[in-house]
Amino acid sequence: MKFIEIFLNKKFIGKKGGNIMLKLLKYNFKDSMKIICGILIASLLNVLFLGHFKSYIYLFHIFISFTMIIGILKILGSYENDLYHKEANLIFTLPISKKNILFSRLIYSFLLMLFVIIINLICFFFLGYIYKLYDPLHIFKVFNVITSRPIAIIILILLLVIKYFELTLIMYFGITLSKVISKNKKRGVLSLIFIVVSCYLINFLDNSIKSIFTKNIGYNMRSFNIGEYMYIDLPYIRLNIASVIFNIIICIMLFYIILYMLKKKVNL
Repeated sequence: MKFIEIFLNKKFIGKKGGNIMLKLLKYNFKDSMKIICGILIASLLNVLFLGHFKSYIYLFHIFISFTMIIGILKILGSYENDLYHKEANLIFTLPISKKNILFSRLIYSFLLMLFVIIINLICFFFLGYIYKLYDPLHIFKVFNVITSRPIAIIILILLLVIKYFELTLIMYFGITLSKVISKNKKRGVLSLIFIVVSCYLINFLDNSIKSIFTKNIGYNMRSFNIGEYMYIDLPYIRLNIASVIFNIIICIMLFYIILYMLKKKVNL
């Protein structure tokens, strides 16, 4: 949290605004403690019991999917509470701009999802080590492969981060737009429609750009088994510069469209 505080103070909104945003982040995580504790307990139970069912290792993949879905639902529910429930009166009367409130939401969502991913990775390694689902030496092999191609890994992480923020902003956009258009309290279906349509249109435009600007930067990776039940897939990474620029522009546009709706259109 100290790093985040320094980052916010110097880079974005000044010392006073940074302190308020940091308190807002702490409030968000405090509100999420039940979810966080639940994921930790579920991960522990997963490590203790799931390893006995080696022939059903796909259950671990179900667990990963479940925790990711819970994280996404919490992110959506938290933002929805900011707009639809009593939290709106609290959040949007703080001496901090709506731009920084939205930015804090993005930081919170990213850190929460990062937490879920890290917990799943730890669970994965402990599960495999305790129940001998893979040879620990093969993990070092994976690590060596990753460190031998640092540029490819950096590019892969960059692409994943951009896509994550794009998807999060699309979801925030759908929720905010449904708040603007509908006066009905049950806006969940409308939000879902906006999110699905937005994802489809952006994906269509992205694929169209890739078909027009076909120049790619590629990096070869590797795929191999690390045990009887474990398989690591490090694919060929293909970077399309035009597509990356398009996705960054979409993120910026969505951010400011949401900000405009929060300032001018949403009745809080």
